[in-house]
Amino acid sequence: MISCINLFRKDPAVSDGDFERFLHDDYAPLCLRIPGLESFEVDRVTLKEQGDASSEAILADAFTIERYVDLDAYELAAQSDAYKAMLRERVNAVVYNETYVCLENVSIPLRVEDGCHKKMTLLGRTVPDVSFEDFTREWFVVHSGCMAKMPTDIFFGYNQHLIIDRMVNGQHVNHDRLPFDGILELFFSEASEVSNAFKTIPEGQATVAHRKEFMSSVDPFLVDFSVLK
Repeated sequence: MISCINLFRKDPAVSDGDFERFLHDDYAPLCLRIPGLESFEVDRVTLKEQGDASSEAILADAFTIERYVDLDAYELAAQSDAYKAMLRERVNAVVYNETYVCLENVSIPLRVEDGCHKKMTLLGRTVPDVSFEDFTREWFVVHSGCMAKMPTDIFFGYNQHLIIDRMVNGQHVNHDRLPFDGILELFFSEASEVSNAFKTIPEGQATVAHRKEFMSSVDPFLVDFSVLK
């Protein structure tokens, strides 16, 4: 699966309420017309958390996630008139956006939607000590295996998105401009239970220790999510 994740900063002249209405009433209907779109969701940021070596300069008001069956389907969609219409509409409320094209791995399939919380996190590897290939192996295989052992009554779902391309306001940029290698979606019961699990459960302690070996930056955002397709 290919995921296209957009990070949005809204126009300061647009109120929070108007931005919410824009995303759901104006923007989403255009996105749902994109050919080849498998699923679409809107993640409205409610809190920027302090992560490991994170920067408060990394700001976001919302994320959107487009999913396609493969890279060919995404590239065809991006060339469509429907996609271009969506991009034209976006500038009416968004002044800055980062786009990440990713390979998605569903590590823990989502079991609970009603009442669960969600966190979106940008991840950066410990360069130059960790190559992109090493990051991929450590995160997709080893780290994913650690997370799969965590209590299912606390951790409801875990999706990994390995970044293969990145853009700022529609222009391709290099890794130095956006030094992130992955994005995760974590679905969980309560933040306090997650924190306690990572501190007290052996599998949680091992997960944290392993993460610090290959990740240098962790920038988490709590979001309210709406799956629209």
